[in-house]
Amino acid sequence: QLNRVTGALQNTLNVVPNGCTGGGVWGSPTVDAAAGTIYFDTGNPGSCTSGEPLAPAVVEVHASDLSLVGSWAVPPAQQQGDSDFGATPTLFNGVIGGQSQPLVGMVNKNGIFYAFERDALPSGPVWTTQIAIGGGDPPNGQGDIASAAFDGTTLYVGGDATNSCSGSLNALNPSTGAFIWQHCFTDGFVLGGVTGASGGVVAVGEGNNIAVFSAATGASLFTYAGAGTFWGPPTIADGTLYEGDMAGNLYALTVNQTPAARDRRRE
Repeated sequence: QLNRVTGALQNTLNVVPNGCTGGGVWGSPTVDAAAGTIYFDTGNPGSCTSGEPLAPAVVEVHASDLSLVGSWAVPPAQQQGDSDFGATPTLFNGVIGGQSQPLVGMVNKNGIFYAFERDALPSGPVWTTQIAIGGGDPPNGQGDIASAAFDGTTLYVGGDATNSCSGSLNALNPSTGAFIWQHCFTDGFVLGGVTGASGGVVAVGEGNNIAVFSAATGASLFTYAGAGTFWGPPTIADGTLYEGDMAGNLYALTVNQTPAARDRRRE
């Protein structure tokens, strides 16, 4: 935790004991401003004689001083050879036990999306959903690290390979994790996060494509082929969708473009 004006170090949480390695945090943290807490998830443990209970795990800390609130580690039976977290946690709401509950969730590289009641991580997930096969090589479609999006009603999760798809975009019931719809990709997968936008659409980078879908049905609305693969989530601002590819291009796409205008924007 840094002072935003001076950059001075204020507080530190050590994910693993001093002298140990592992538990890397390579997704962004998520702030629950109303509760004054921060959620993040961690990578694989390293070699440590004292153990590393916060790796691979989901962790909640107080925003004021980074003191630990609670955590939950992936059970050994659900871990694969490289089953760590790389996605940013997503805050959403669902109905659990007949009551509206604030939830937090994220996908693991094992292909499982985990949903928890906020402030209750040690109790374990309230539901889990298998999104993909999982694995240890996300850039090649084996291992899920895409952050989810929530539009107030539905949770949207991008994934890597399944038994029948090279990747997928999934709409889930936030209360149960049940599939509302699934769009199966045959030429790519979702490595970066899902972006939701007003007007009932969701957008992802999928392989070499920027793809936009109906949030209600999963129907494909628009696809734009780039020169390289898209590893990050799209950003939408003032009616324009921006995304960069791994070939070094930044694309800006707007509605009702003519082909010539689109080509100029691509440059």
